[in-house]
Amino acid sequence: MKKLTIWFIATMLVVLAVSFGIGCKETAAVEDEELIIGFAWDYVDNIARIAEEDLARRAAEEAGARVIFTSADTDSTRQHTNIEDLISRGVDAILAIPVDSKAIAAGIKLAQDAGIPFVTIDRTTSPEAEYHPDGFASTDSTKQAYDAGIALADVLDEDGVTAKTFVLIGDLRDENAINRDNGFRQAAEERGMEIIADFPTEWNPERALTGTTDALMGYPDINTIFLPSDFLLPAVQSALDGAGKWAVRGEPNHIYIASQDVFPSGYRAVRDGYIDSNTAWDIQLFAEEGVDMCIKLAMGETLDDPIRLVEGRTITLENVNDVEGLWGQLYSE
Repeated sequence: MKKLTIWFIATMLVVLAVSFGIGCKETAAVEDEELIIGFAWDYVDNIARIAEEDLARRAAEEAGARVIFTSADTDSTRQHTNIEDLISRGVDAILAIPVDSKAIAAGIKLAQDAGIPFVTIDRTTSPEAEYHPDGFASTDSTKQAYDAGIALADVLDEDGVTAKTFVLIGDLRDENAINRDNGFRQAAEERGMEIIADFPTEWNPERALTGTTDALMGYPDINTIFLPSDFLLPAVQSALDGAGKWAVRGEPNHIYIASQDVFPSGYRAVRDGYIDSNTAWDIQLFAEEGVDMCIKLAMGETLDDPIRLVEGRTITLENVNDVEGLWGQLYSE
């Protein structure tokens, strides 16, 4: 049933991508013998990770490679075990999304010692990690949050609002979460958005709900929130709704929100006026780039550009109906 569901979603993505005119990168093709890419995902329990698996698998299979998929269920020890298993099964390359941007280094070393190229997508290793992948493809997560912050500041200026901001942080083991926090803080400093409280969620919706609820009670003058991912939107929406502050822009109890990723829920929230800025995580492009690097490395090629960062597009209420081809937009239709 899972394979059928994944096949259906992937097929629909192809149809929708053509309909929306998304340009697809041409991935390197496998020659002669079958090439096997091992996928070492951190987890698959949200729609972004499902899309990443679908789109990376499609790119690999279209290039003639076979995929062996594993998921760690957010457990870094289990991810290491999965990497060991992929190595023992003789994969030609590994494509991974790290659970922990430092702990993944041990698995990278195992693969590289075995002569197996190791590429990460979405997030990569911490600068403090002892070993690093042979390639990395993602969205520029620092600029992603910076762009959302600047767009939010423009909205605040337009409405004559002085920001009193609550910042939610993702997981401090996640390099993307750190980058997003830094990017938003840079925008806040440049545009005079005061940050009066912050809270680390560990990407846990229950923690996001508790932290937001407590912040709204402890700091009643909060009028702006930085959301590190739409993944946490249901929890934050619940907290705001409980405080009587889940309202569209223009209503007196509206809390201004800058978010990240443009999940289907985030796309709809921008379109409906609840979220004021949101920068996309361009899954299709970096999934294709990651597979391309795996194939080239497995075939003995040297990468001219081992770090490939794509730039996400920022949507607001003003342009949401003009932007096409965002992954969250496709899934929301």
